[in-house]
Amino acid sequence: MFHMTYNSLNNFLKYTLSQKEVSLVIAKNAEELTRFQEVLENNYFKRATEIFQLIANIDEPQKIYFVITDISKDLYDFLLQYPSGQVEIFDSKKMRSTIISPIYDGVSVVFLVTKETLSQIQKGEFPVLEAVGLTYQR
Repeated sequence: MFHMTYNSLNNFLKYTLSQKEVSLVIAKNAEELTRFQEVLENNYFKRATEIFQLIANIDEPQKIYFVITDISKDLYDFLLQYPSGQVEIFDSKKMRSTIISPIYDGVSVVFLVTKETLSQIQKGEFPVLEAVGLTYQR
């Protein structure tokens, strides 16, 4: 039953592989977000909980997802720079920039967000929708 219901998300995830943009999955609410996370993990996606985990996983074949609860400048910069072939994020702990070149081939980066959170983000200074590629919503 669970797999039948979320077949369309499973199919969507196949298209996210080797994309040169971050893909976005929009959940109706927190409950659906949790179900989507389960689908991602069943498809061998690893969860990143901070920006530097994202950066560390885009230079080798990897499937990774990130749950957006709010948008920081670093996260927005990642979204904008990922398609460019070079991502540079300033590490305030090390007081230097971290620069990485995504390989794209075999890499899948998916951001997960609730509709409500996305609506709030879109009103702010870092609108996510304009910066992502493939988008999925049930």
